[in-house]
Amino acid sequence: MRTSKPIRAIFTGTESISSPEFSAIADSEIEFIHIPMLMFKQVPVLAEVPQNPDIIIFTSKNAVRFYFISIGTKTIISGTTQIVAIGDKTAAELRLNGIMQIETASENTAEGILKELDSHSVRGKVILIPASNLSDNHLAEELKIRGAGVYKVIVYETCQPEKSDPDFDGLKNSATSADLYMFTSPSTFRNFLAYFGISEPTRYFFCKRIGVIGETTAAAVREAGLTPDIIPENSNLKSFIDAVKNFMKRKGVILDRYKK
Repeated sequence: MRTSKPIRAIFTGTESISSPEFSAIADSEIEFIHIPMLMFKQVPVLAEVPQNPDIIIFTSKNAVRFYFISIGTKTIISGTTQIVAIGDKTAAELRLNGIMQIETASENTAEGILKELDSHSVRGKVILIPASNLSDNHLAEELKIRGAGVYKVIVYETCQPEKSDPDFDGLKNSATSADLYMFTSPSTFRNFLAYFGISEPTRYFFCKRIGVIGETTAAAVREAGLTPDIIPENSNLKSFIDAVKNFMKRKGVILDRYKK
């Protein structure tokens, strides 16, 4: 059974809801409300930065952006420097900065990067990973096990948005009345709880639907006692949007309040 009312979905990522990925779902089916739950700030670079790395791994477009702001002048990207990116958006950001020879991992995860690099030995290679303060050490540790010299350098900070929006009450009402919540990272989920003062997630999300972009985000949601309804096969925005659309088709009507 199809409802005539659009589903109200909170999108907590930083991407614009005007991007092509969102246009895949007709306005009559879903109303996206953008409440971004991440802010990014440049931080002083405190770690040692290798001048001539053999490989530079970029895990996000923000890593690219803040690399060029913070340490781009301290490293040399020569014709032999191997540039590896997670995801098409990261690769696109590199191209905007004049880097054209890029290896893009087939999977948008650290494991995808490792698979990409496993085709040739990294033993003895100097690898630079520009990263955020919240990035985990899994990729760096795995590369060290493979014999690489790894320099993970924090170039930016991921933090919670400040409660300075003049329409905070309006945002809070929109969030409370939504039907579906889309979280793009553990930080967007945790920041959402903190930003809106949600102390009992199971009560707040009762009879609501939760979508997450991947298993890492799903783990954060489960830690709060919740169960994600939507997890795409691939951890990228297009797959996430497609998973939302397919979920809606499968469920037909997903809102308890429309059954009244």
